[in-house]
Amino acid sequence: MRKIYTLLILLSVAGLVRGQEINFSRVQDMTIWYNQSLKTDKQNSLKLNYRSVRYGGQIAYNSVAALFDMPLLSRDGKNKPNSGYFSFSAGAASDKTNDGILNNTLGMMGISYAIPIGRHETYLAAGFQGEYYRSSLNLAGVSNAFGDQYDNYGPIEGAPSADRLANGWSYGHFNANAGISLFSNGRNDKLVYRGVGDAGQSALFL
Repeated sequence: MRKIYTLLILLSVAGLVRGQEINFSRVQDMTIWYNQSLKTDKQNSLKLNYRSVRYGGQIAYNSVAALFDMPLLSRDGKNKPNSGYFSFSAGAASDKTNDGILNNTLGMMGISYAIPIGRHETYLAAGFQGEYYRSSLNLAGVSNAFGDQYDNYGPIEGAPSADRLANGWSYGHFNANAGISLFSNGRNDKLVYRGVGDAGQSALFL
């Protein structure tokens, strides 16, 4: 019994955690990126997100993201209370630093199913998601990009980089994850409990 109480306390505390997401200016709009089962309504939606970060008056990086999700059910099913439903989502994102030195792209597709477990629009949902991530580095025209190599005494000024994967290389990997959530869309309440797990990744160097 003590383990159950401990788990409930940890879930409650996790809901109070605050973190910073560098890619999205409104991370609360992009929850499906992190847990596919968090499609908690029966409406189609399209979310577009743009973020530009500057330091010292210069552009540090730009992030663009688009996320589309839709329930896979009929019009009558959308209006029917306490009915289970599949949902599908697809998204893409791009992050670019100043002068295109670092370029990251991401594509995502996922599906989830929500099953009613009680009255007042209470559901238990499970989702699966696959992502492909690609990153490339281009240091053409950038001098002394890796001039801060270190030894036991500190940085060695002007030392060449020993990193073979630095300039002109790119890599990509596939990532799969699954998530679960328990949510309620009652008239007088809105509750969401969630969990997510990473199924691992495979890397591809180009």
